[in-house]
Amino acid sequence: MQPYQYSPLRKDHNEIRLIRLLPGPTSAEIEIEIFHRKRSAKYEALSYVWGPPKRTDIALVSKPAISPKPLSQLFARLRTGSRPRTTLGITHNLAIALYHLRHSKKSRVLWIDAICINQDDDVERSAEVLEMGSIYARAKQVIVWLGPSSEDSRLAIITLSRLGEGCSYDFQTGAVYLLHREWFSRLWV
Repeated sequence: MQPYQYSPLRKDHNEIRLIRLLPGPTSAEIEIEIFHRKRSAKYEALSYVWGPPKRTDIALVSKPAISPKPLSQLFARLRTGSRPRTTLGITHNLAIALYHLRHSKKSRVLWIDAICINQDDDVERSAEVLEMGSIYARAKQVIVWLGPSSEDSRLAIITLSRLGEGCSYDFQTGAVYLLHREWFSRLWV
């Protein structure tokens, strides 16, 4: 398969790139669609730690189902049931997050910096990084991915939930370990 080729964003900064995380079982490969929408579009934003920068995992990128293709090509796709796909290298931490965030029967529209910003285009990356605050602010929901669960994750979540309810509670070890995860050390967190 060919590597995915980004199409440039509009110069007026009135659009963003989003992904549609396609549904599937936990064991299936990650499959996404990448498309452009106005900045006012509805999406969820993912906040996570990239981890090692090397893109060791692959996401399959399908062309969006609706595209301005000639009718003959659309009918051929319908007959075969397949869509042209390319590949996009992603970090291992992002792959793990996507496996956990994927629904089994419905898709999700997400903004993820590592995919929605062309990381190989320095000009685009510089411009989009300046817009990240507003991108997160406009999201209908921001998902914070702290990583896979560990032995004390359940206790940590219960402790934080009780603190959020305003309960007097002894701060448990699990919550302390949770707060030491790498996401909490990010500059903007």
